Amino acid sequence: MEPTKILTIRQTATEFGVAEFALRRWVKQKKFPVFRSGNRVYINKAIFETYLNEGGQYESNHNILR
Repeated sequence: MEPTKILTIRQTATEFGVAEFALRRWVKQKKFPVFRSGNRVYINKAIFETYLNEGGQYESNHNILR
C-alpha cells in the first residue's frame, strides 16, 4: 500500500498548476476535506486528484482515506 502524500497549499499549486489563491478559496469554501495544524493547511494528494478528476466535485463517500 502506497503511503498517503500530504501537500501544502504551495506544493499543491505547483504540482497541479493551480493558483494558490484559488486553492485557498476552495479550502475556505470547503470544496474538499483538508487537514489543519494550527493555522497551516495540508491537502491529501489523492483527495485533491479526485476533486479535479470529477470536475470540481467531491463526494465524501470515496474511500480514499483508507
